[in-house]
Amino acid sequence: MALLLPELLLRGYGAARTIAWTTGVNIVLLAVVAVIYTQVSGQDLHRSLSGEISTSISGALAVYEQIGVKGDDLSMVKESMDLLAALLIRIYPSVVTILLGVMAGCNLALIRRPALLMEYRLQLGDFKELKLPEPLVWVLIVSGFALLAPTGSSRHRLSTCWR
Repeated sequence: MALLLPELLLRGYGAARTIAWTTGVNIVLLAVVAVIYTQVSGQDLHRSLSGEISTSISGALAVYEQIGVKGDDLSMVKESMDLLAALLIRIYPSVVTILLGVMAGCNLALIRRPALLMEYRLQLGDFKELKLPEPLVWVLIVSGFALLAPTGSSRHRLSTCWR
């Protein structure tokens, strides 16, 4: 990220294109490293990350038990934590993508001041004038509603959670 971001800015890319390209390249590099790691180590990376999430949730449940949560409250917390773990396992690639975009944006914000002091004229554009195409906005809205639709395995858990 630190190598690509300034290079794209010096070539005249705007801020939005720089963030998009930097995020995209980092996602591709992360995916390649994940595939190589999986092939070399023989471990299933998705299963390992799912196990880590489940272990963290179990640790949080142990803390609730230690502070005195019992009975129905503990079972409700356990069900909520299980739903949270299932959600995190499903969305962690999206979270990584969003965090990479935020990191690129933060790096861009940090590079602006030194660039001005060194008298580089970066073509960042004005964020107030940034407009996304309407179809992209509808994709965002539809994907948000799609998260609310229950899947086959979550229907049972949701129906038991609301009883």
